[in-house]
Amino acid sequence: MLDKIRAASSKEELFVVVGALGQTGLGFTTKVDVYADEIDASTNAMYVSIPSLTLDQSYYDNATFAGIQSDYRKYISTIMRLSRYLDDDNSSSDIAENVIIDMQFELANATNVANADEEDQSHPIMVNDALDAYPLSFGQVAKGLGIVKNSSLIHEAKFIFSSLDAFDFIEDLISRKELEELKLYLAYVYVDASATRLSKEFYQAYFDFNGRALGGETTMPPRSSTCLTVETSNLPELIGKCYAQKMIDSTQDEDIHRMVRLIRTALRNHMNELTWLDGPTRKAAQGKLAKVDDMIGGPKKDMTYSYTLDSQAFFENVKTIALDSWATSVKKIGNRVDRSE
Repeated sequence: MLDKIRAASSKEELFVVVGALGQTGLGFTTKVDVYADEIDASTNAMYVSIPSLTLDQSYYDNATFAGIQSDYRKYISTIMRLSRYLDDDNSSSDIAENVIIDMQFELANATNVANADEEDQSHPIMVNDALDAYPLSFGQVAKGLGIVKNSSLIHEAKFIFSSLDAFDFIEDLISRKELEELKLYLAYVYVDASATRLSKEFYQAYFDFNGRALGGETTMPPRSSTCLTVETSNLPELIGKCYAQKMIDSTQDEDIHRMVRLIRTALRNHMNELTWLDGPTRKAAQGKLAKVDDMIGGPKKDMTYSYTLDSQAFFENVKTIALDSWATSVKKIGNRVDRSE
């Protein structure tokens, strides 16, 4: 992927790469999620927001940042040299550190803009309008994500942006930055996100900064903890199913579901006996109760997987799972929420 970043000859090409990386869950300037519409919970919608930065937002204060700056600069130059994206000479490292830190502070300002109105974080915008307003931060990213091409959306559909002002800021930021600066920052975000899964040198650098300098930790966690995190985050349904099978036997399962049925019956009887409920209100309450699903112990529908994994191909496995998950999410946009999942 670093080769693709290097090879981008224009901002348009680079932000298609950004979208391709977004399919694996990596955020750069644009984060896309698919879940139930906050207005119409029966339909899946696509939400567009600003991703979290590599540092907590609280560090992007000049006084706070001064306390970690030396360690952070060392971390940046170390992982970027290890990745071979940078040469070993100090001059290139100094320039890279400045570019990356400056970009992070700029994006932190965009986050501040997005958070300025906490009461209003939902801005539906027509797809074509979004493509026109944000040709790089959304338009080219959408191409890389395969959003419209691989979903049931038509161009008259709406996407929901967390903040239009923030994306105005980001689009302007992208136009002001040089292509090589954007490429360098994207490469850094990619390497930083992968550091705990790479060689011992990357893992050590990641711990020295994030664990020791920021967290005050003295002992580096074993690599097995990283593997466990990857397993549970990438295959939560399978892990959960195995846990439920181990912890809940058939008798316990029936007892649990019987208890849920009794609770549902008790609520229904209570609604019927309440004298202060008028007919329409009682009917609406009963309708809501009927929609309550009993999914204790696990969903009704087992997940199906269209891929196989290779125990000797860690990175390919992670990529395969992420791409399949994204493809599944894209197909849900604009469709009914499957409550059996």
